[in-house]
Amino acid sequence: MPALPKIPRGFITNFQGAVPDFVEHTQFIFLLVASALIVLTTSIFLIGIGGFHRPKPQPFPNAEFTFSSTSWEAKYNDYLEKARTAGDPGQAAVYFQKALFTLSADYNRAPSSQKREFLIKLAAFIKTNYPEYSQSVDFEIPCRQTSCGAVFSYSEGLAQIKSGVEAGENLNPQLKEAILINLENAALAAGKGDNKQEFTALTSVFGTLKGEWQRSQDENIKILAEKTLALMKEVDTQSYQAGQEVELYKL
Repeated sequence: MPALPKIPRGFITNFQGAVPDFVEHTQFIFLLVASALIVLTTSIFLIGIGGFHRPKPQPFPNAEFTFSSTSWEAKYNDYLEKARTAGDPGQAAVYFQKALFTLSADYNRAPSSQKREFLIKLAAFIKTNYPEYSQSVDFEIPCRQTSCGAVFSYSEGLAQIKSGVEAGENLNPQLKEAILINLENAALAAGKGDNKQEFTALTSVFGTLKGEWQRSQDENIKILAEKTLALMKEVDTQSYQAGQEVELYKL
């Protein structure tokens, strides 16, 4: 193999493989090898750091709670089964999220510390195992217990409506449960000082009572609806007036 041409110091050439005159051929090869080793070592180090920070997959948490009804439990288990058998990770993440939202709804109906703790673990499981599919999902865990900081503030008017609903003999159990949950939502919002959220919960109560009054013509239900309207006006006058202008609250 012919010797590589040597270029005097200060000259520039396009000749491939040319070696500077002031660097010996053996030294030049050594520098190339050393540079390659440095680049390789740095790459391995950076890859190692990236792998170190990548979260390890979490196992599915153990469930130690009881559902409020078999229908909610069946719905939850159906989503879990679809998540576990889904071939696509994005679809699996969607079904796990639906399972979480189903359990969250059941927690709102019948709160327990065990359910809430599992909700927290399930949310962490989804975030860790499916981060690319859960970044934009709101995993806010509901709190309806004093043990997790919930404050229920029942004003006199709200307490009267609640007592009237509980005593309502003509309200079917499902309807009564829905109204009481929304009254509790209103009390929870009042405890946070959130008038808008309290008004929204009361609007749901009024809508349910209005529909039942129109169906049954029960005067006791009409009175409860009117009391709810009065409380809505007290809680958020501006929103109440806006609804009145479009006859939204007409019985």
